Amino acid sequence: MEDLEELVNYKEITQPILKPKKKLTHTDCEINNLIRKYNGYLKDFQKKHDYNDELINMLTLIQISLNELYGKKINDIFYQVMDKNRIYLEEGHTYELCQKYGLEETNPYITGFYTMDKPENLFTKKTKIIDQKIFIGDTMFNHKLPKIDILETLIHELRHAITSVKETNFYIDKNLFYSRSGLSEFFYKKGEEDAYVYGSMIDEVFNVYFTDILMNNILNYKKNNIDRNDFKKYLYTLKNYSTNKVYESTAYDLEKLICKPLFFNKDIVQSANYAAITGNIDAFANNFENYNYYINLLDCLSYDFDEYSYLDDEDQNKVKEMILEFKNQTLKNAKYYKN
Repeated sequence: MEDLEELVNYKEITQPILKPKKKLTHTDCEINNLIRKYNGYLKDFQKKHDYNDELINMLTLIQISLNELYGKKINDIFYQVMDKNRIYLEEGHTYELCQKYGLEETNPYITGFYTMDKPENLFTKKTKIIDQKIFIGDTMFNHKLPKIDILETLIHELRHAITSVKETNFYIDKNLFYSRSGLSEFFYKKGEEDAYVYGSMIDEVFNVYFTDILMNNILNYKKNNIDRNDFKKYLYTLKNYSTNKVYESTAYDLEKLICKPLFFNKDIVQSANYAAITGNIDAFANNFENYNYYINLLDCLSYDFDEYSYLDDEDQNKVKEMILEFKNQTLKNAKYYKN
């Protein structure tokens, strides 16, 4: 059996998706002022949700990194998420943590879980939205996770929440309710229990990509002379085990690899970031020929990646054909051609 990574890889693209930063983003004075400023603001949410100091320090670094990526305009959305969305970062496995708080989750492989806004009593006068929650355990298969893995998971799940604030949870008409998380859209039809979901995996792929950027921003702060010992010690615990100097998540690795050409098209990357925050999905979709076909094909492939080793030869050949089709579509949409 051919290795899936070999099948989805683009041999003509040898350069890495992200490159290491050569310079400091902030001077020592700037980074220390930002730590004092944002750590102070976050104390109110610490009292409200009973967070420990380390979580608040993690959130402080994340906020600084978010500002680096989005600018200060992201702060209003960030504070909305901090106010209404509870983060449960506790000891134990994530799926056990979910069960502890009433969720039916049994997957032992998850490191983080984000519930997203949940509409209840749709198509009645009692419609309400249940606020998002984030669950992160510090253990996987009875082993404590490295601090860097926990930080990555927190950023990943937080960005899901941040990209779920605007243009979501409303009735399109009396028979159709719309909900959104990033690039992923949910359509609830009256009389049907389950939502129609579009763009689930393309959203995850770009969420991983932008999580990697936010992670590398934070790791770059280790080069600064930090005044506060608690931040200095925490940053020291973030060990990058990557073979290169850039931190890169292993989440959705095959899906990200098969989408690799997209990350070299600045228009696609910028529109993905813009659309996820604002809810203007068309701004992203307009980069693609037959967008709905493309994102649905990626969703199907993601499922087949998990099942591939269990398929017979005939079905594996069908998956290979889908992979080839998706790669051709990706190269065309990304306008990526080997020089």
